[in-house]
Amino acid sequence: MRPSEEKQFYGTGDDTLLGPERAMGIVRSEDSQTGWASGSEGGNFQVVEPIPVVIDDQLWWHSKVVPIDQTDVTRNVFVNAHEGEAVELHNPLNRLGSTLIFVLRLD
Repeated sequence: MRPSEEKQFYGTGDDTLLGPERAMGIVRSEDSQTGWASGSEGGNFQVVEPIPVVIDDQLWWHSKVVPIDQTDVTRNVFVNAHEGEAVELHNPLNRLGSTLIFVLRLD
């Protein structure tokens, strides 16, 4: 980047936002029925890839729930970094091998 170029960053002012590790913890805590793999405990699923996404001017973390062999994405969950709210996207065609594009709108 040259000195004369401008770069814009996502600023929060005085807000304290959740980070990716905390967002993955919220995904796990929202579902106590799933056998989560952690450390030496033998579960079947894990939360991976917290990706930052901006929706309606708010930062969200998009995480995926996958089996430990990582052969499938079983769930897509968004966590609001401002409020800690978790929203799961449902794909009824997931097992049919179809690819869907999701649009998350919060009205």
